Amino acid sequence: MLLAAAPLFCQTALLIDSSGSVRPYYQNGLFPSLGEEISAVAADSGDLRLFSFDVELRPLKSLKALAVTKFDTYLDRALQAMIDQHLAIVWIVTDNIQDDPHDPVAYNTTAFYGILRGDAVKRVVVLPLTQPPGQSGVVVYGILLADSAEAAYERQLEALLDRLKGGYQTEALQMKPLDEKTVDAPPASTRQSRIYDEGTEIVLALEIRFRSKLKHLRIVDTQIAPVNVEPVFAPESLLQPERRTTGIRPDRIQALDPEGETAEVYTVNVNLGKVRLKKDLGSLFKAAWGGKSVETVTLSVPLHLEVPAGHFRFRDSFLERYNAPAIDAAKLSGKVYAIETLPQLLSGNVTDVKVDIPVSFRVRYPWYPIAVTLGLGLLALAVVAGAGWGVAQAAGSLKGGKRWVATASTEYGQPLPTVMREDGMVMVDGDAAGVIHKGSFVPAEGAELVESDGRISGETPMMVKIGRRTALLKFAEARSPASGTPAEPDEPTYRE
Repeated sequence: MLLAAAPLFCQTALLIDSSGSVRPYYQNGLFPSLGEEISAVAADSGDLRLFSFDVELRPLKSLKALAVTKFDTYLDRALQAMIDQHLAIVWIVTDNIQDDPHDPVAYNTTAFYGILRGDAVKRVVVLPLTQPPGQSGVVVYGILLADSAEAAYERQLEALLDRLKGGYQTEALQMKPLDEKTVDAPPASTRQSRIYDEGTEIVLALEIRFRSKLKHLRIVDTQIAPVNVEPVFAPESLLQPERRTTGIRPDRIQALDPEGETAEVYTVNVNLGKVRLKKDLGSLFKAAWGGKSVETVTLSVPLHLEVPAGHFRFRDSFLERYNAPAIDAAKLSGKVYAIETLPQLLSGNVTDVKVDIPVSFRVRYPWYPIAVTLGLGLLALAVVAGAGWGVAQAAGSLKGGKRWVATASTEYGQPLPTVMREDGMVMVDGDAAGVIHKGSFVPAEGAELVESDGRISGETPMMVKIGRRTALLKFAEARSPASGTPAEPDEPTYRE
């Protein structure tokens, strides 16, 4: 039976096929030798765990305990046990599936590749090893189960390739992931970057070629799908687009060879609508006084290559070297049976290969942020000044202020009706006598002071000729220190 799931404290596990079909590799020492090579490079895990497997998974104390059985190969059960035990890196040495597709064991082949496609498996690398004629080829699977162990996985893979290249003439085939960092799109031409004015509609036309980073797989007859995402610039940008729509012509890749580049040039159109300055105060201030009038905007334009199952294909030279289309042909040639099916088995129904196209352009800021920020600054100063004046007036009022009370009489002491207007004009019996200004009385037109310089005193009345009559005017502060009493509510008063 399979081992029960239990937490392990190691990074790496080595699983070696011990089913009946691999008996020749035990007899010639191939599998024990491969086990020694992998054990040597996986020693950095600190606690390498060894297993043999057929229909069951068996822990081994050492490679010397390896022994072949007469049972079938159940790759799916062996791998699932490693996932359940939370291991990080798994190496599998096997003759792959050499059974007739109609055999019951073929179901386990499908299940195994289904697990490899699943989310629990992060990376898969396959190393094919040909054999002398008379024995079919074998494969080594390098499987990463935990992203945290990626650096260790890379070190082990590189070291294993160095050890195997001389004696086994193998190569590492990246089979997962195929959707990230496998294709990029360099520009087909370099154009002078123009400067757009803020508020204008921006439509970018980019000429690109697609370039493959895959060393062994060819992509054929594939649809290119633009990805329309939310129109967002970088957080520090002062600009915002109206929309973002993307189109591409032509919209199919007929063939993209391993580490090759498309001969055809593709035009990507990106419509951002009207690109405008953000209207918040911080953006306006930075646009006006930030020291630059032009902003460089950098975007990543995403595309997807929708690669159907079977449209990843090994290069012809690889198939000629490693692939045998039938079991008998594999045994006769020493090649690996049906390795040509790996891309289809591992890639799923459709693989969305992500391609990001970097693009940059420049936008000139408008003039109005300077006017707006200056106007706001002047308004703020006016508010501060007004507030200061109000405080000063209030302070003057608290200190007693210049709030005047005026009374008038004839030369013989008979009271005359007196009104103090809000503008400071003193009206005596309906006639304008004069106004109060900075602590002095200034006669109105048609009136004159008699033997007085007009300075207001709370003690001495002043004589004013108004037309043909003379009036005696007396002024006092509403809260006069002399009287110590406030003015009555009906007394005419004026505050400078």
